[in-house]
Amino acid sequence: MAVDVRKPLKKFIPHLVAARDQNLNEADIVVRLIKVLEDVLGYEG
Repeated sequence: MAVDVRKPLKKFIPHLVAARDQNLNEADIVVRLIKVLEDVLGYEG
């Protein structure tokens, strides 16, 4: 069963670009990536 992740990922692009521009530390980036995995791919953190 294929899952289309394009639409949910588009929601996070501005947040990930902002994280890059804010020069966040590694821990902050990990938190944001975990949120993406939970919301887009349905993983439980």
